Amino acid sequence: MKDKVLLCLCGQLSVIINLRNPTLKPRHWEEIEAVLETQFTPEEPLTLGRLIDIDAFFYADQLEEISGKASSEAGLESILKKVCSFKCELNLCLLVYSVIYPVMLYAGLISADLSRLDAFNQRVCHVLGVSTS
Repeated sequence: MKDKVLLCLCGQLSVIINLRNPTLKPRHWEEIEAVLETQFTPEEPLTLGRLIDIDAFFYADQLEEISGKASSEAGLESILKKVCSFKCELNLCLLVYSVIYPVMLYAGLISADLSRLDAFNQRVCHVLGVSTS
């Protein structure tokens, strides 16, 4: 009996934790509402009783997937913000080396800029899912 209660409680806690994910955006809440076939309003707070009433605990896997997706997207957005801020910090001047074979050279780079450029390249490759090796 005690094991059943603990197992049930663990399942409920995972749903509650997934719904408390701070990276959930409005688009994720729309997905959650579609899965649970309900609408959340500010007037009616999301309580344990409400979760039980709408059978939210039967959709633990779908809610975990949405929450995980929100966390992954937040991580990618963070990397993208770093890439964008780095691009703005590093003022590169591109020069055309050859008209026949257009080759772009980064003018005025010093070693610190080159290491930052390499870090920038690695971040972009990470976002795109491309191996840098």
